[in-house]
Amino acid sequence: MGFAGRVFAGTYLVRIRRVIITRNENFADIGALAKHPNVPKCWHLPRGYTLFEFYHPVFDRIYTNDQEAANAARLDDSVRLQTSAAVTEERKLLEPLYRGIGNPSNALTLLVPTKTVTYYFVGRGKGSIAWPQIGYSKDWEIARSIRVVGRVYSTVPETVETLIMVINEWAGALAGWGEIKELDGVSISGERFSTGALFNGSCGDAIMALLMLLTETRNLTSVEEVMFLEPDVSMFASSL
Repeated sequence: MGFAGRVFAGTYLVRIRRVIITRNENFADIGALAKHPNVPKCWHLPRGYTLFEFYHPVFDRIYTNDQEAANAARLDDSVRLQTSAAVTEERKLLEPLYRGIGNPSNALTLLVPTKTVTYYFVGRGKGSIAWPQIGYSKDWEIARSIRVVGRVYSTVPETVETLIMVINEWAGALAGWGEIKELDGVSISGERFSTGALFNGSCGDAIMALLMLLTETRNLTSVEEVMFLEPDVSMFASSL
């Protein structure tokens, strides 16, 4: 799914999507998630994770690229009521998580903001999850092709094989949803690894799914650093 936008007084306003990544155990009813009216997108990822978009019509006013307009909207009493209702509904979906952590702010383990979407990684591990160092190129989330470049601290065969397996698990899941068009083989050179992928649409959601899987398996893959970069289009010249 791409970004949503509308024209207002000659300015193109972009709604910033709200996408959440969390463990399956954090849902009240994961089987019903895809049918929820406020969930336009839902991916059940490998290794017990789910990525979903939560949408409410009030988000068109409070999550936009026009910060002045968004701030003004938040002062409106009706917007406040709708926003409160949206937050309540979202938290109902993740009731086991919020019931177990006390303060709702403790659920956020990583926030990745971009121009068109904000990614919320939520769970019980705030402050204890060993995220790799993360880097991006400009506007990476709307690119259709991406190169994943990273560094590991162990290059023993078992570690390399597991890294390749995790990347292939991710690509296999994406292929099942019709998201990925082409995947490069994983290249290993010393402590560096790289691969590239071409997608049928913007790659942001898929890349954040990969980040979660690489983080979940760090003790097996030894990934220390990962960067998501726009490659030269010539890399996929045969497919464009």
